Amino acid sequence: MPIVTFTSDLAGSGYYLAAIKGSILKAFPEVQLVDVSNHIGPLDYKAAAFTIQKAYTYFPEGAIHIVHVNSADGKGRMLIAEKDNHFFLLFDNGTGPLIFEHEPVRFYEVSTEPESGSLFIQTILKGLKMIIERQSFGEAVQQFKVLRRLNPFGNDGTIKGSILFIDPFGNAITNITEEFFNRYITSDYTISAGGASLDRISKHYNVNEPGIAVAFFNSQGLLEIAQNNSRGSQLFGLKVDGPVLIMER
Repeated sequence: MPIVTFTSDLAGSGYYLAAIKGSILKAFPEVQLVDVSNHIGPLDYKAAAFTIQKAYTYFPEGAIHIVHVNSADGKGRMLIAEKDNHFFLLFDNGTGPLIFEHEPVRFYEVSTEPESGSLFIQTILKGLKMIIERQSFGEAVQQFKVLRRLNPFGNDGTIKGSILFIDPFGNAITNITEEFFNRYITSDYTISAGGASLDRISKHYNVNEPGIAVAFFNSQGLLEIAQNNSRGSQLFGLKVDGPVLIMER
């Protein structure tokens, strides 16, 4: 029974999400539909890419991951990618390169007749059929939209990073890994991001009193800035792509 996950910006969008899911189940009644998140911000393919990048490895191999965000930007052109024996159906709007970053992943086009609207149900169904029936994907496409995340910069005593993602609780996840931090920071330091300033990294989220900022390395090994029992991103003015500076004192 194939698992098909769904990541989209379609929550609260009337019948759209139901129409896509219903069409999938009608065409492939044997699949198991699983939502990763349908609460991605409108047209926020960066958040969608980060979400599925961190989530897909928790699913069994052979799972198919549909990313339906900002479809208009891809003009309905849908691509298939495969990595780690997982399959991805996504629009040609830069989401794929953001998911896989610098991994050597090939993209294959799902060729269909043009569809009106922005749901592209028939294109999705054809892509699913190609994957489920293990049809040939043909030749890899040579041209597709490429977007890249900012990489952190470090030298002795200083790291300049940025915020990758604001989660639903208002916590800011940065692009600074624990390994990268330990490479450049070896003594007392200050972390500055928006209006937040911290001088230590804690072991977990709820180490401080409610309302106090906290920094810690999350389950993905990424530096996270949060506020216990509150939305730190709002209080400290933290935004995606916003700068994070760590300097030794």
